[in-house]
Amino acid sequence: MNFEDCAKKIRKVACQVDVKSCITYVDDEKVIISGEFNLHKLLKTLKKKTGKKIEVVMKTEKLVEDDEPETETPEVVQNQDNKDEIVPQNDDKLETSMMEVEFDIPLLYEEYEKYFEKVISKFEGVETYGTDVENKKIVVIGNFDKDRLLKKLDKKSARLNRKIQQAEKEAEEHKIIEEFCENLDKEAEERKIMAEFCEEIDNGRSIYLT
Repeated sequence: MNFEDCAKKIRKVACQVDVKSCITYVDDEKVIISGEFNLHKLLKTLKKKTGKKIEVVMKTEKLVEDDEPETETPEVVQNQDNKDEIVPQNDDKLETSMMEVEFDIPLLYEEYEKYFEKVISKFEGVETYGTDVENKKIVVIGNFDKDRLLKKLDKKSARLNRKIQQAEKEAEEHKIIEEFCENLDKEAEERKIMAEFCEEIDNGRSIYLT
């Protein structure tokens, strides 16, 4: 974000995904969003409607366990920067943080993004995730077996890599066939020109002899 207009647009888009609050910091180029929302859907929407590169810097999710859960409105105060800040209530309740894992995926291109998203979205314990195609990373959040998920992603990468290599091999073979056909056409054209030239010579000789 370079200007306040950018920040206003981001806040407007974020509110369309039913977030509780959205605080923008233009100088730091950061946005703090709170509420119950789908992180993956929010990232997709922001990227599509703002056209800006977006990276998840920090994700904190807290689950409150209570025999008789009560819904309380969080207190909204102003911090020293005159920004609205939400203060959670019932700090004495048990809080459990979700695990956040970052996976490096070299084959994370836009055309292959859906293959990895399919693996992650169906994996047990995954709450949400965010993809960063530019840096070839996927951030996954939830209570899941990270080693098992890593093996699945590696297996998907290996399978995808084999398909890419096979496609490149077929493309190379197709290119060789095209070049061979072009050479045949070129040779046929040269033979045709040579035949026409010889025919002209023969016609010239006939005229001279006559």
